[in-house]
Amino acid sequence: MAGRSKRVFKDKKAGDAYIVEIIGEEKAYAPKTTITLAAAEKIKPGLKKNKDWKDMITKPDGKPVLAPDSDKRAGLAYGVESDFTEDAAEMAEIPEVTSPFDS
Repeated sequence: MAGRSKRVFKDKKAGDAYIVEIIGEEKAYAPKTTITLAAAEKIKPGLKKNKDWKDMITKPDGKPVLAPDSDKRAGLAYGVESDFTEDAAEMAEIPEVTSPFDS
C-alpha cells in the first residue's frame, strides 16, 4: 500500500508563475519567517554562550512516548497522585486560617 504524499506541480517554475498570475503577487507568497534557533547558532557560533540568548530560550517537555525498559531516561510521573503531592507541598506553605466562629 502506498503511503500519503503531497500534490506537486510537474513543472515547479511554471506552476509558481501560474499561481502568481491567477492569485496576485501579494497573496501568492507565504509570509516571511525567521530562521530556526539551530540555524542562527550555526551562522553565529558564539550565540549558544550568550546570556541574553539563553534567557530568551525555553525547551518544553516533549510528547510522551513509549520506550523499552532498557531506556536509560527517567520515566514520566503523570497521574492524580503526583498532582496531589505538588498541591499538598504548596498548601503546607500557607498559614493555617482560624475560624472567626471559634471562641
